[in-house]
Amino acid sequence: MRLRFRSSTALLLAALAGLVLAGCGDDSPATPDGQPLVFSGDLEQGGNVNHVLDLTREGTIRLSLTELTPVLIELPPGGELGTLRIGVGLGDISSGTCRRTFATNLSEGQVLTVLLNDPARCLLVFDNGSLPEDAVVAYTVVVENVTE
Repeated sequence: MRLRFRSSTALLLAALAGLVLAGCGDDSPATPDGQPLVFSGDLEQGGNVNHVLDLTREGTIRLSLTELTPVLIELPPGGELGTLRIGVGLGDISSGTCRRTFATNLSEGQVLTVLLNDPARCLLVFDNGSLPEDAVVAYTVVVENVTE
């Protein structure tokens, strides 16, 4: 059985994220202290997605996975979806690639507070091996610098 999901909330969040990032003019959003960054996209089974960010200083940040919505998931007959989890990491950019320096697994609604010794330059969202074959999920991650 092949199921397709796309919530109006997911579309609204993606549109809002596009508006927020559209004002930046390039792929490197400026990060004023205290202003959250919103990153949305689609993640395929086995895939990873890099987002460029530039936290203005080291310190404490908050990562929130505010949305994790199945777009395309194939379930076995009588199968259940269960709790979806994806990998979320922070890192530095090296030779044009986001090199992970920190990573964790999150499910929708989870919030994690992280103390960074160095400012992060990229956000990596990846399949941690838990997405079913041919699955596609929509995600939204919010990154906030909470150091005062």
